[in-house]
Amino acid sequence: MFITYLIYFFTWIFTIYRMSLSNLNIFNKNLKSIEIPINVTTLAPFVFDDCDQLTEIKLSSSLTTIPEGCFAFCPNLKIVNIPYRVNLIDDYAFFNAESPTSKLSEVFIPESVTTINSNAFSGNVNLVIYCKADWVKKQLENEPDFKGKVVVT
Repeated sequence: MFITYLIYFFTWIFTIYRMSLSNLNIFNKNLKSIEIPINVTTLAPFVFDDCDQLTEIKLSSSLTTIPEGCFAFCPNLKIVNIPYRVNLIDDYAFFNAESPTSKLSEVFIPESVTTINSNAFSGNVNLVIYCKADWVKKQLENEPDFKGKVVVT
């Protein structure tokens, strides 16, 4: 709950800077759950990286990008629903260094995503990605470090 208020506070401060959390890195690495407020349109690269207790995220429907390394090394994160406005999932966004203990099991990618950069999901050995676009399956399955499975629905 405290972290939610902290994010609301930083959101209010960064409203002046085009509604973004662009120069913020979360220093509390013991986060278990996070909800990004609707008025947040941008996250900083690596903002939640190495939050190894994080199990749940609810992303703002206003986001258009999942930035580089944003949720890297979050081995307890379980399920991610990418919001419909997102069009880019950047490098190492959900990278987990092939940890056999990585719990990321499901990611739902909407049709709005047009670019997934390298190693965005690498190292998540138990991951199943659900998408509607064949290109996502082809791209991810051709990445040498992608260990998951892609299901086109």
